[in-house]
Amino acid sequence: MSQAPKFVFECLGENCPDRKCCNRSPVQVYFEDIRRWVTDQTINVVFPHLELTAESGYPMIILKKYPNETLCALFNKETKKCNIYFSKPISCATFPLGFNGNAFYVISKECPGLGKGKMTKEYLKEMRNQAKLDFNCRTRTSSALPLLQMLILQFFQKQSQAAMESLSEEDRKKIEEILSKGGNKSEKKEDIASANEDSGK
Repeated sequence: MSQAPKFVFECLGENCPDRKCCNRSPVQVYFEDIRRWVTDQTINVVFPHLELTAESGYPMIILKKYPNETLCALFNKETKKCNIYFSKPISCATFPLGFNGNAFYVISKECPGLGKGKMTKEYLKEMRNQAKLDFNCRTRTSSALPLLQMLILQFFQKQSQAAMESLSEEDRKKIEEILSKGGNKSEKKEDIASANEDSGK
C-alpha cells in the first residue's frame, strides 16, 4: 500500500517567480483580520481595497485585484512585495496548505515553494495550526456575513426612508418624477428589443 506524498514546503519570498499566494482568486478576509488591522492601524491601507461580494453564491469579504488582472491590489509591483506583509490576511499566511474541517489539502499545486526545503515536525505543526485557524475564521465569518449584510441593508433602507420623509413635498415629487422617467426608459428599451425580435421573424 503506497503512502500519501509528504507535504514539503518552503516559502521562496522575493525569489518566488509566480507569486501564486498573491495571484489567486479570491483572497478572503475575515473578521479577525479586520479586528487586527484596526488595532495595528493597517486598516487605513487595506480599507480602499476591501470588497463585499457574493460571486461564489454566498457573501464574502475579499481583497480587490488590479484592473483586468488576478493579482492582489495590495501587491506592490515596484518592490515586488506585499504592502501589508507584516500583517497579511490569515488566508495568505495559510497558503498553500488548507483545511476543510476533516483533512488537510494543498490549495494550489502550482505554488513554486512546494517540494522545496526541509519540512520539520515543528514547522509542519505550525502550518497545520495556521490552516485550522483559517478554517475556523472562514467558518465564523461566512456564518455571520449574511446577517451583517441584512443589517446593513436595513440600516440604509431606514436612512433612505428618513431622508425621503424629511424632504419637502416639492422635492419629493421631483425625485419621484426622475425615478419614473428612469422606469420609462427601461420600458422603452424593452419595447425596442421586442420590436426588433418581431421584425426578425
